[in-house]
Amino acid sequence: MIRKVLPAVAMLSLSLAALSPAHAGLFDDDEARRAILDLRSQIKSTGDTDRDRADALEKRLTKLQFDSAQQIDGLNQEIARLRGVIETLQRDVADQQRKQRDFYADIDSRLKRTEPQQVTIDGQQFSVDQEQIKAYNAAFEAFRQSQFPRAADGFSGFLSRYPDSPYTGLATFWLGNAQFATRDFAKAIDTHRTFIKAFPDSPRVPDALLNIGNSQVELADKKNARTTFMAITIKYPDSPAAASAKDRLATLKP
Repeated sequence: MIRKVLPAVAMLSLSLAALSPAHAGLFDDDEARRAILDLRSQIKSTGDTDRDRADALEKRLTKLQFDSAQQIDGLNQEIARLRGVIETLQRDVADQQRKQRDFYADIDSRLKRTEPQQVTIDGQQFSVDQEQIKAYNAAFEAFRQSQFPRAADGFSGFLSRYPDSPYTGLATFWLGNAQFATRDFAKAIDTHRTFIKAFPDSPRVPDALLNIGNSQVELADKKNARTTFMAITIKYPDSPAAASAKDRLATLKP
């Protein structure tokens, strides 16, 4: 603004200096006053223009700052939204992974429950389905707890469901014992005879014969009972059943 005013002042000064005293009268007070007013107007106009430019620049800068702040705020909101999306996805992935682990663990558990197991029966190794093991153990547990009717039903059901099971021999033997315990002596005899015929090499044959002899005694069939006890002492002389058979023979009179 000062640079623009100085030339006007300088020109005015030179003009005044160049006038001779003779010409000074040509300029009266009104003309001088108008010149000064014009100069002031020029100075004011120049100042107003600069202020307007400064105000415009300030407004533009303010707008740019406001726009930048809005953009930054918008970016921060978008970043926060994306973080929320990422966290949600991470939780979903973690949930899916947990569900997959639980799913495979459940399958593995089920497979283990259904996979055959190695068992030893009378000194021999067998691979047996777990359902068979469970059914046999349930019937045997009932027998062990002297729940003989329940045991007889359990062993009978087992033999119907699993006639070819490695537990068939044991189930038949204990079925005969359960029938004897419930005083169903005729069925006990038939069951033990079936056992002996199907498993002649079983170490439980002497006990099955002893049970047959005892059942015959209970049925008052002393003749066949003596024959059965004698067979035990002859075929299996070193067995515990042979000692019991000798004692029973001593009590049976012809």
